[in-house]
Amino acid sequence: MENSEFFISRNKLEYYTHNTSYQKISNYFNEEYDTTEIPSVFYLNIKYDDEIYIPAPLFRNKLSPLQILVKYLRENLSKTNKQIALLLNRDPRTTWVTYNSVKKKKTLPAYEEGVQIPLSIFRNRKLSILEALVHFLRNLDMKYSEIARLLNKDQRTIWTVYSRAKNKLEEKRR
Repeated sequence: MENSEFFISRNKLEYYTHNTSYQKISNYFNEEYDTTEIPSVFYLNIKYDDEIYIPAPLFRNKLSPLQILVKYLRENLSKTNKQIALLLNRDPRTTWVTYNSVKKKKTLPAYEEGVQIPLSIFRNRKLSILEALVHFLRNLDMKYSEIARLLNKDQRTIWTVYSRAKNKLEEKRR
């Protein structure tokens, strides 16, 4: 698809393609979903040009989630330490130390399929990397068992992490 754009409103998802034949596809979902959030099924198929996506299966690794992100951004996407720090809303010294601790460990496998995680969810400093990841996946209506399987973690751990994230975000609103 060349030069495609998505326009999202509460009531419909519109998709436009810009080529010789102009085409508009609308999908109304107001009757089925009476919430202000866009259904997760649509999110999984929508990718924004300026967003970086991380394959969720990467987080099955034995490294910490921060180590996985920094190593992936540095080695697979060729980002500099300063760029990584800006993308993750972290101190450059933190990302430098993190990368130096994992640069000699084996390379991360390349995943093309599965759930893609937008990097922007990790910018919230109120949440840890794992909390942000679990909170995002849970908001996609994934079950604790599905998230646990995806991340190679215990289901009870996922529940605890989500509970902490939810509490932190509720404190922020008060």
